[in-house]
Amino acid sequence: MKNKHSIFTLFLLLMLVATSLLHAKNYRMDMKTPAVQLYESMLLFAEMRKYVQIEKSLPYLKEIFSSEKEKFKVDLQKEIEEAIKSGDQAVVLSAVRKTIYYDIKDIFHSVNSQFDKEPGSTIISWLKMAGLDYKMLSPYIKRNSIETSKQIDADFALLMSNVSSEKSNVEEIKKVMDNIENNMMSAGKFR
Repeated sequence: MKNKHSIFTLFLLLMLVATSLLHAKNYRMDMKTPAVQLYESMLLFAEMRKYVQIEKSLPYLKEIFSSEKEKFKVDLQKEIEEAIKSGDQAVVLSAVRKTIYYDIKDIFHSVNSQFDKEPGSTIISWLKMAGLDYKMLSPYIKRNSIETSKQIDADFALLMSNVSSEKSNVEEIKKVMDNIENNMMSAGKFR
């Protein structure tokens, strides 16, 4: 089942990246390996207790970690490194999940700050990345709160519908992103 998920995610990712590269000027688009692919691998390595492999992924996320540290005052690389040192699988999984949560938060921040400056296709591509990130967190969120998981799924669908509409309402889009972020934080406890 994980192989089918990985192949499907990779296919979606490749289509997303190909579309995004046409318009985006974001550091994410210059990455050799897309962040969503790294996060998926990191989750699998955490589940398999292959922490050295997680450490090998961290340099590829340097710019994202730097951006998140600047914007949100979190040092996710350090948190993952400390979690690995602890040797506690639950702590490592929690640190990786928190990293994925902050990636979504960072993408939403980019959408908020660049909404009027970037082409609609770029904004849609960024939100698709956030959606792919959320797909990795979804089973965890669902275990914590099925209702919250359903609400986040509905909000992502609403978000994509609003952004794709010719009558996009920026305030409504921001409100939906805030709802997603708040619901993920409450159900995922990513503090």
